[in-house]
Amino acid sequence: MGWESGRLNIGELNPHLRGGRVESHLEKAIPVHPTEIRASISSSSTVELNTTSALANYATESCLLYRTGLFAYSHMEFEADRNPGPEGDPSLAEMTRTALHVMLKNPRGFFLFIEGGRIDHAHHYNNAYRALDETLALEAALLAALSMINPAETLVVLTADHSHVMTLGGLATPRGNPILGQY
Repeated sequence: MGWESGRLNIGELNPHLRGGRVESHLEKAIPVHPTEIRASISSSSTVELNTTSALANYATESCLLYRTGLFAYSHMEFEADRNPGPEGDPSLAEMTRTALHVMLKNPRGFFLFIEGGRIDHAHHYNNAYRALDETLALEAALLAALSMINPAETLVVLTADHSHVMTLGGLATPRGNPILGQY
């Protein structure tokens, strides 16, 4: 079943590669750590992912139809703080490539939503460096997607969930204060 949008059944889409969990007005977040989620996932159709190496190891397995990747208990690290090694978190571009590797196998098409959610968080912290770095990470994910799809057959929409003004300096900031936090 699932919500129908034209010929695409949204209920059938299943590569879930998520940074973490949040509570919504409809439901509470699952009270388990990503490494403990295996009990709630069907082992015949899904593989557990919680590191970059786990994501890379399963990316070419054709027998798996659905993927769930929970890489953080809450929000993922900012790109600037992320451990890029095999035991660290995957980048947004790596998650995008992996999701597309799975979804491109669907002859009926698919919908893929990629969010650079930490851009807004950096704005909340008034951290220009991280806001700009997260924007570059979203661009890298977009470029990864564009390299794998046929632009003539694919609608690509790039947007932000919401954002804030990025304040750089101001009246109380002394002249010469580095806006990117580097001296």
